[in-house]
This record gives sequence, structure tokens and C-alpha cells, in this order.
Amino acid sequence: MAYEIQAEPGENILLDLDFQVSPGSGTGFIVTGGALARESKKRERLRLAISDQAVYLPATRFVVSGDPHYFRRVAREQVRAVCVQRLRPYGLWIAAALMAAAGLVTEIMVMLPLVTQARGTYQVSGWPLAILVGGLLLPIAGKGRARLVVHLAKGRFGWNAPLVVDRASKQRIAAALDEIVAACRKAGFPVSDERERVTVPAS
Repeated sequence: MAYEIQAEPGENILLDLDFQVSPGSGTGFIVTGGALARESKKRERLRLAISDQAVYLPATRFVVSGDPHYFRRVAREQVRAVCVQRLRPYGLWIAAALMAAAGLVTEIMVMLPLVTQARGTYQVSGWPLAILVGGLLLPIAGKGRARLVVHLAKGRFGWNAPLVVDRASKQRIAAALDEIVAACRKAGFPVSDERERVTVPAS
């Protein structure tokens, strides 16, 4: 059975999380998304479990038949830290600027013969406009985006939150990360959350 938690005697499961933001579930529009993980390819889904003795991370294995996905149990002693990091948006800003510029220039070139009423047969495509709109949406989708990183004694596991533009999906992603942070702190794992703001008392 895929992602079956095989707990040790006396082990208490604090969190069994199966999270995914997808257009099919009606949770919002995704621009693009993925995860940085050694155990599998890029994915938007986050499957994770936390107990008072271990962290259960998604992994894959070779099987002749059946589901290759399973939970890899990592004991508490092998977990160095659980971090929620803010993803820097600078790369997205550059990509957004290039996409917007390319879409705008291409759209002008496509529409120019129609505006000038030049003779001939021309084919109009919606791709330049789609690229332009995508470039304009990228900065919005990247705002406040975070990454989950679990540092292990050997290697690390990571998951990047997918790029979404609607508030409801952003709130669901933040809530899922909050659940993970709360469960890890309850289990006694070292936790670092860059989303937390440090308030300085007024003098």
C-alpha cells in the first residue's frame, strides 16, 4: 500500500499530511510548480508524516507491479533541522520581465499587419498574449512563496510550494506549512521558520 505508516510500538503519529494544490480540485489557478527532493521527481503534491519519534518522507522504489511510492522512516536522531525558507523572487522577476517583453513584442509584430491593413494572408495566434499575461502573473504568484527543507544526517528533503495567484490557495499552502511546523515543534525537532516576523518592542 502506498504511503503506509509503519509506526513503532508506542510511537504516536502527530501529523499525516497529504497536500496538493491543483486546478482539478478547484483550489486555484497554478502558474507552475514543483519540489526539490532527492527521493523523487519534481512534484506539487506534498506527502509527509510526523511522529514523536520520526519523520516519514515520501520516496520511490523499483517495483515490478503496484505503487512504487512509500514512506521512508527517518528516526529523530537522523533529523538535523526542519526549516521553512522564503524563496527569493529575483529569478522570477527576471523571467517575468523577459516573458512580458517577448509576449508584447511578438503580439505587436503579429497585429501590426492587421492594424496597417497590409495586403496578404496572416495567421493570428493567441500565444503571444498568453506569454504576456503569464509574465505579468509570475511576480504575483511568487510573492510570499516558501520552501520546506528537512536536513538529515545524510542528505536532505525539500519541497517548493507551487506558484499560485489566488489568495485561497496561498492560504492553504501557508496552513499546511503551519501544521508541519507545529507538529515538528511538538515532537521536539529543531525548527526554523523564516516566515515568522521578529517584532521589536517600541522604546
